[in-house]
Amino acid sequence: MFESIIVEYLDNTLNTIEDFKDELYAILQRYNDKVNVHASARKKVKKLLDNFNSSFSSVEMRKFVYELEYHEEMRVNVTSAYTVEVIKDQRENQERINQLRRNTSENQFLYYLPVFHVQKGPKTT
Repeated sequence: MFESIIVEYLDNTLNTIEDFKDELYAILQRYNDKVNVHASARKKVKKLLDNFNSSFSSVEMRKFVYELEYHEEMRVNVTSAYTVEVIKDQRENQERINQLRRNTSENQFLYYLPVFHVQKGPKTT
């Protein structure tokens, strides 16, 4: 449950891990400053705050950060590739539209050209 909340939060609001660290630290600090926090919870939060920077340098945390950065990079690459395809398709569609407009205007031009009917006279032999 907690992982899905964090992943959604990171996907929707944050750009870097440093932003995440800053916001997480601020959240823990606000929680620690509350008056109605149980003593054991306050001790755990204090311990987290005291070891905050070293916690982010642990092997597990570095792996977590690496995976987040990797997934973010993959998302950017996929988005970039998709954008290139969309631009390519848009150009092709615009060319088709232009071709249709040219064809339509040529057909309209031909439609408005006067048609001369040659009348046949009486047959002479």
